[in-house]
Amino acid sequence: EYEATFNLGRNMEAQEEKEYLAQKETIAAIESYLKAHSPQDHQRNQHLTRKRKTALLAAPVTEYKDLDLDKLTLRQVSEHFVNKFKQNPNEKLDVGLVRGILFKAYDIISKEVTSAVFHYTVPGHGDGDTRLIIVGDTHGQLEDVLWMFYKYGLPSPTNIYIFNGDICDRGPNGVEIWIILLAFKIACKECVYINRGNHEDPCMNERELHCGGGFARECRQKYGPDTLHQFHALFEVLPLSYVVNKRLMIIHGGLFRSDSVNLPQLAKLQYRR
Repeated sequence: EYEATFNLGRNMEAQEEKEYLAQKETIAAIESYLKAHSPQDHQRNQHLTRKRKTALLAAPVTEYKDLDLDKLTLRQVSEHFVNKFKQNPNEKLDVGLVRGILFKAYDIISKEVTSAVFHYTVPGHGDGDTRLIIVGDTHGQLEDVLWMFYKYGLPSPTNIYIFNGDICDRGPNGVEIWIILLAFKIACKECVYINRGNHEDPCMNERELHCGGGFARECRQKYGPDTLHQFHALFEVLPLSYVVNKRLMIIHGGLFRSDSVNLPQLAKLQYRR
């Protein structure tokens, strides 16, 4: 029974990936056509996109009542976000606070990650004091994330997490999971790292929940369209892979279809659009 359920899930995922790739190829073909046949319109659209993204990432207010994002602590993240969402997963935060978190996290990650491949060395490796926890798809399941924090402990300098993409979509609380992870990243950037999966993508997010998406609708309903645009800007600066201690490769979706692909090639990919 378990094997049958696993195979069903795997087949659904494979079909979803196939449809996603076909959709991306269509979009790329349209963009290529516009670039070739209407270069002025193409350049204008690119300029407007960059202008909008810059405006969305303009520095917001970072102080909210007793919470200062510039001086955020791990204890405050636990009290103001983890415990709050534990009591009420659908707790609505101030939209300015959410956008402030996105701005701060974008600033940290965009400076930290400079290549599609992020080479990471576990601090204190070998002395037994530091633990690295690697988490797979969470897909909007806040209860699963809270359970993992209960089971393995909250992120800290000696309890480090790498989330291997697909944080949102399919589940009802992708926004809350992102808020928690990004708040931890702001409080202690060495405590949480996040890979980009195929669901850190606008095309996937725009799908309805029953089609494997749902995050775009969730985010718009909770915090508005501009917040969603900020999320998509953040997704673009996430790396595609982590290499830990020069021995372990963490990448969403598995290894390459071709044996000729190597890490230097992956590192040169234009992962930021």
